[in-house]
Amino acid sequence: TFFRLPAIIVTLGTLDLYRGLTYIISDAKQIGRQFVPSTMKSMSQTSPIFGIPWIIFMSLGIAALTYGFVMHTAVGRQVFALGSNPVAAPLRGINVTRVTLLVFSLSGALSGLAGIMYASRWGFVNPSNTGSGFEFQVIAAVVIGGVSINGGSGSVLGTLLGVLLLGCVSAALPLLGIPGTTQSAIYGAVILMALLIDRAVRQQGIKGLSSRVSA
Repeated sequence: TFFRLPAIIVTLGTLDLYRGLTYIISDAKQIGRQFVPSTMKSMSQTSPIFGIPWIIFMSLGIAALTYGFVMHTAVGRQVFALGSNPVAAPLRGINVTRVTLLVFSLSGALSGLAGIMYASRWGFVNPSNTGSGFEFQVIAAVVIGGVSINGGSGSVLGTLLGVLLLGCVSAALPLLGIPGTTQSAIYGAVILMALLIDRAVRQQGIKGLSSRVSA
């Protein structure tokens, strides 16, 4: 944030850094179920409400809080403004550094919580491949849900629908006999298609704005 480094590059770089540190700290050994705290295991247990796991309610609660933060707070509106036009945002009195740092901090905290949920769901952690490839699945899910890679547009509900759709596709592909390598190719194709569609929509919007101004 302070050095104005490209966020996506820093994210991927620190991803490999932390994965390597995890590999070193765990001595490349799988952390078995006996080492997972009982409180963490209880998160994935079924609730008395239609047998739905508690982890689902936690996820929906986090989504609801995120929706309230993004849509009904001044900081949430600043996040959208910053994503739409980071150059013009300071002219509107937005502290770019503070808002960016807040967003990255929340993203990191939620990623850590997702890791806890993952360990609760499966009951073990394998440092060699845990979470491997999730970064591309996340990108694919959010762009399917209508989030712009360039920032400034998107919604929590759209993201949830994107996650649900991608989850259904991920569950269906193995049943169709499609190998994991092909699934990765599909995720990549989805991301590229979303980028092309987003670019086309933005260009169409610019053309429409230009025509209204000239008229």
